[in-house]
Amino acid sequence: MEKKLIIIDLLFSTLFLVICLLLVGAYHYPLISPIYDYKGTLSGAYFDLQGLSLTVGRLDTPCDSLQYEAFQIDGKCYGYFGLTPSFFRIILNGLCLSCMGAWSRIMMVLAALLSYASLVLLARRASADKADGWSKRLWCHGFAWTMSIGSSLLFIISDPYGYHEAIIWACAFTLLGFWAIARYVDGGERWALRLALLANFLAMHSRFTVGIALGGATCLWLLAPFGRLLPRGFSPFSAAAMERSARTGLGACFIIAAMSLTPPTVQYLKFGSFMPSPALQPFYQTFPERLERIKDGMFRTSNFRCASALYFSPSMIEFRSKFPWVMPAYRDYWFAGRPLPAKVAPYCADSNIDALDPVFSIPYGLSAPFALFLAGVVVMAVKRRTIIDWLPLALGGAVACLPLLFLSSITYRYTLDFLPLFVVGGVVGWRAMADLAGWKRGVALGLVTALTLSALAVNFSASLYSGSPQPYMARISAGIERLLVRSPKESTVQ
Repeated sequence: MEKKLIIIDLLFSTLFLVICLLLVGAYHYPLISPIYDYKGTLSGAYFDLQGLSLTVGRLDTPCDSLQYEAFQIDGKCYGYFGLTPSFFRIILNGLCLSCMGAWSRIMMVLAALLSYASLVLLARRASADKADGWSKRLWCHGFAWTMSIGSSLLFIISDPYGYHEAIIWACAFTLLGFWAIARYVDGGERWALRLALLANFLAMHSRFTVGIALGGATCLWLLAPFGRLLPRGFSPFSAAAMERSARTGLGACFIIAAMSLTPPTVQYLKFGSFMPSPALQPFYQTFPERLERIKDGMFRTSNFRCASALYFSPSMIEFRSKFPWVMPAYRDYWFAGRPLPAKVAPYCADSNIDALDPVFSIPYGLSAPFALFLAGVVVMAVKRRTIIDWLPLALGGAVACLPLLFLSSITYRYTLDFLPLFVVGGVVGWRAMADLAGWKRGVALGLVTALTLSALAVNFSASLYSGSPQPYMARISAGIERLLVRSPKESTVQ
């Protein structure tokens, strides 16, 4: 039986890896291409060059590695991206210096695999009371597939920008941290606590808002038994868990608090402030309208209505009769100083939004994770024990998303920050679906499968419209359309 379970794990994990490689290969052929070479651009070499700078005690990088994202201070250029991807580059480039600039796509596939493995482990925890057989493993992998290929995770790995790599590593380490701290709370293994602390550190240095939320969730769960934060007369924690909380919880949270100071410290060493002003970017200096919008900060309450609408409104999509069938509600990149797209003007006219990228709303781009999250919220509202089992992680996931609703920039890649929250609620919803009997489970599974496939189509379309070499994307689109209709057609990608 154990061999069969291992085969199931390897089979589904390998299939997921194949999908990731096909995406990378389809969009950027071959995997390390001299034709479409990212070396020397923000898409590839920045983290490599930042790693080299770290080895000699510096934080600046060559200006051309940052392009328009460069902050220029005293003749040196700095980037606001976290250090985690650069930590890996120090090791990799030490092994193969000639490979510098070619690691992004490979590392993002590895981050996707880490996310997938963490999803499987979280699903196994949610079904810990069930016997470990092939049926349980299939359900766990089904959950991981739904949350990965049915979300913007695949969109993120389709294009190896520096933004994308930082975001996907933050998601991967957050999901890993969620599972590790849950494992420690459940069984008390010290290695799980150490793994959770490491995941906290790496997530914070990938994307600080996501990492700090993971740290808060970790501390909340560690201190819940010790601080008697639960209602009187109700505690799912064993006496051993209470003792562990008193012995290690405060110490671990002290370490997390110390780690949380390191990303702001790095920012201060780079920019002389914790929140660098975009006025330090030569690119922004050419857009006075944009600087005017954000002169009082990048996070404003006036942006909440606009961001909430664009991330959650069902109107943020356009349907077409030709491939790829769906497109963003607005296809042009918008910056302050231009007329707002008609679709978003009712929501954003009074905001301080500085930039809008083409975006699909979450009900389309993460349709299955979002639906399972809503189902999980209903289950947690009914079953009190389930709330205690997952509430600390849910709160952490919610805190990670919150800054996006006030940020002056709106882009589709940010939707991946919602995934940890949807995973926590979604795993409860998935377990509830597995517990259904007969036709009810079949109907629920069919609905989730349909939502997953529709999200896959949406994210494929998002990749076509985002940042890749458009002539190549047009050929892909036209080729697929010819296969579908068996007649030569012009691509719908403009």
